[in-house]
Amino acid sequence: NYVATFNERCNNDNYFNNLDCIQDAMKVANVNPDEVTDCEQQTGGYEEDKENLLLQLQMDLIKISGVIILPAAFVNKEELRGGIDFATVFVAVCAGFTTGAEPEICTQCGSCVSEELECVNSGGRCPSLKIEKAVSSHVFVLTLAITVVILGSVGFFLYFRSQQQMKNQVRGMVAEYMPVGGMKSQGDTNNLFEYDDNDNQIS
Repeated sequence: NYVATFNERCNNDNYFNNLDCIQDAMKVANVNPDEVTDCEQQTGGYEEDKENLLLQLQMDLIKISGVIILPAAFVNKEELRGGIDFATVFVAVCAGFTTGAEPEICTQCGSCVSEELECVNSGGRCPSLKIEKAVSSHVFVLTLAITVVILGSVGFFLYFRSQQQMKNQVRGMVAEYMPVGGMKSQGDTNNLFEYDDNDNQIS
């Protein structure tokens, strides 16, 4: 009863740590505040830096039993399920506003998945956007350099290929005339013409 009463009356920024609200919730739940205070002091209190026997006993029992107690958070009187972290609470709080009525920080940081806390702490600037911009400039320069290298390589290959083709054509033209000289020098009997010493055709 006390937990439900506390959540209804005191679970907000103004009254969460307000002693009057806490004691009022105890009275409504029929819990004697003086008995709670005496119990706290007798077991070691909670204000000084020393062990509280009752709290330590409860923590030891948790370890022995293996029971895990998860913290609870409420948004618009609805309990959040699952792990409680900043991103979960931030998304839930922003989702509680109607479209167009949400705070500006919700619009600025709503798209920063897994970086909501960093975005809020930086005043609404998503860290990943800065990284993406920096990477984009780097990638642009790198891409430009690779493109220049590829185009240069292609140009060199085409130039080299054209030179080789030209050489092959010249060699082919020269090779067509080489058998004539070869037959003349060897006195090939199949040659239809005869030449004198000055390469003049006789017959």
